[in-house]
Amino acid sequence: MRRRAHVTGVLMAAVGVWVASAAASAQSLKPAPELGSWEVRNQLLVNGKDVLADLRKAQQEALKDLPVEQRAQAQALLEKSAGEGQRECLTTKDLEGWSDPRQRLAQMERDAPSCKFDLDSVAGPTMQFKGRCSQSDGFTGEVNGSMTMTSARAWTASYTGKGRMADVKVGDKVEPGAPVEIKSSASGRWLGAECSAK
Repeated sequence: MRRRAHVTGVLMAAVGVWVASAAASAQSLKPAPELGSWEVRNQLLVNGKDVLADLRKAQQEALKDLPVEQRAQAQALLEKSAGEGQRECLTTKDLEGWSDPRQRLAQMERDAPSCKFDLDSVAGPTMQFKGRCSQSDGFTGEVNGSMTMTSARAWTASYTGKGRMADVKVGDKVEPGAPVEIKSSASGRWLGAECSAK
């Protein structure tokens, strides 16, 4: 489960970079996102199975074992970091380097150090990229993706990857080095200019 969470982290890192600062090229990716509070939704399928839903379910089960006084605090942390309906605040600092896609790709690589990304193209509101991840205890394979600023207040992104995973649950058993197909989708929508303290 920890390795599956790492793959989720790698892909979510790419999504996080785009939420925080989107992407651009020598040609700018337009429009720029509005500053303020954004809601981000994610889905990650590994071999057709929704691993984020499984992760949320396992986290909810783990909450049952906590003492009552810790349960509310842990529940609040889970809700804040959940892949579904996560809130993020986009600031002026997040937009630094907006027009330089190489900066965006470099940030993606810092967030997912086992991956190397290359820009395919930027056309109007859409950026396309490809990459390769190589992690001995996680995902190793090719990744392709795109991100579109549908407006200054909304974006969508999708990613696919094919490769091998260090440990993959197939039925009731774990198969090391099993082939995997990853499909991820994400979207963001602007909620308002003010960021909440949550």
